Amino acid sequence: MDQRERKAQVRAIAITEDDHLLTIKRIKPGQNPYWVLPGGGVDAQDASLEEALHREIREELAGEADLTALVSVLETVLLPGPHPRLRFHRAQRTGVRRT
Repeated sequence: MDQRERKAQVRAIAITEDDHLLTIKRIKPGQNPYWVLPGGGVDAQDASLEEALHREIREELAGEADLTALVSVLETVLLPGPHPRLRFHRAQRTGVRRT
């Protein structure tokens, strides 16, 4: 993928039952650990942006969440051509998937 062809991203602003912001700690070789909101890239097979976020929540949190509101859309304009968008949704975690 050409660096200018970055795909859209979706993130959940999820508040836990005890009123904490839910974040995920990323650990990658050669980088300091950092924290992100649950979510990620929109894949071609995702039927909608909301479905992409549901998929990411299942993958990263092994659970489900209700998306209660679109909070913000951030568009990054760095290069000519299509600009990737990052959508933030408020989410309420509804359950943990048991495996």
